[in-house]
Amino acid sequence: MGPVAVNSNLPIAVYDEYVRTEWKLLVERRIAGPHIPISDLAKGLGYSYHAIRNWMQQPKYQRYENWRLAQLHEQIVFTEGVARGERFNTNSVPERFQEFALEMQEGLLQIIETTSNEKLRADLMQNWLGYAGHVQQDRPSKADNRPPLSVDDLLMLATRAKEAGLDLALGIRITDGNPNGQGPT
Repeated sequence: MGPVAVNSNLPIAVYDEYVRTEWKLLVERRIAGPHIPISDLAKGLGYSYHAIRNWMQQPKYQRYENWRLAQLHEQIVFTEGVARGERFNTNSVPERFQEFALEMQEGLLQIIETTSNEKLRADLMQNWLGYAGHVQQDRPSKADNRPPLSVDDLLMLATRAKEAGLDLALGIRITDGNPNGQGPT
């Protein structure tokens, strides 16, 4: 990775704490190429992978990096507003989605009508109803989430119930400690 270009036309903001030069170089390289692996950053700066990882985990470095990113974010002017000299307005995002909502609904309806995939059709219809505010009520699960009891567990339960004088309708008859009237084996 080559040298990092600095735009000299922009006012230089000053960070209020001392920051190591290596950290400044690392932040600038990470800004220039956020996709660059840490191992490549370490080679480019002449430090070990573990040194770079250690720096990135230090709160002081993280504060500086966040400050630097905030400085860059303030300088960004999106292309839509460049002609008018305006910054991007995040309040307009929902409005932009509303402009295309009918087209998106028509596209979804066309997919629902033309697809032969029943799973896709059911998912799209369920999502569409969810977006419209008709959320399906949660039904209890058909599958019982409790672990099944073994025969020994059922026998112990029936024996304890019999000792306690309770009549459990388990369909098990306890005779001589064996299920279903079987004698000792």
